[in-house]
Amino acid sequence: MGLGIVLTAGGSGARFGGPIPKQFLEIKPGLPLLRCALETFNAFPGVEAIALTLPSDRVADWEPLVADFPKLRVVAGGPERWMSVRNGVEALPDSVDNVLIHDAARPFTPWSVIRRCVAALHEGSARGTSVIAAVGVTDTVKEADGSAVVKTLDRSRLIRVQTPQGFPRGVLREIYSRGVPSDPAPGFGVGVPPTDEAMLVEAAGLPVEWVEGSFLSRKITTPEDWEWAEWTLTRIEKGILHLED
Repeated sequence: MGLGIVLTAGGSGARFGGPIPKQFLEIKPGLPLLRCALETFNAFPGVEAIALTLPSDRVADWEPLVADFPKLRVVAGGPERWMSVRNGVEALPDSVDNVLIHDAARPFTPWSVIRRCVAALHEGSARGTSVIAAVGVTDTVKEADGSAVVKTLDRSRLIRVQTPQGFPRGVLREIYSRGVPSDPAPGFGVGVPPTDEAMLVEAAGLPVEWVEGSFLSRKITTPEDWEWAEWTLTRIEKGILHLED
């Protein structure tokens, strides 16, 4: 099965703050955050092509990356995340049968997680099963209505979703053909945009399974996350952590 990657880097970084989205900031001199995830997936065995989705006004700035990463295609995203991912999927070569979608703001995803996603795609290929990486919930979780607590949820049935998320390419084509632009999240209510592709697949009634993610797949969203990323990069460079194990 041909494997392609869509690496999403089109977020505004509003929660992080600052004039430049965090995925474009350098975590150390000469190393922008998005390049960390790019290097991980570029080196992963079996990856045929990578589509990096960016805001349209930044595509020209990042096209020179292709010189370092021949598998890479730099693609203009859309106004919403799912549109950017769709553009990335369309940019992958015809030889790609399965797609992993990953947030560039998760720079340190271990190969072990990627392997689990790919293995689950292989095992579920006959059923057209999609797969997400996730971790269990350890905190007590409550449903709230404003400042009022409504109820406590059963955390044994809850997971925190990460990326990568893997899909048969045919499944992605099917959900995109169902009129997503006019109904952003079928089955999830008017005006509720999809936060990931798995949400669209669920709404279409197609199977989604999950595999164990990793605490290293933490998404860089706040300045505190950035401090963690700097610390983690130091541990990787010292050989304390190994993403390719």
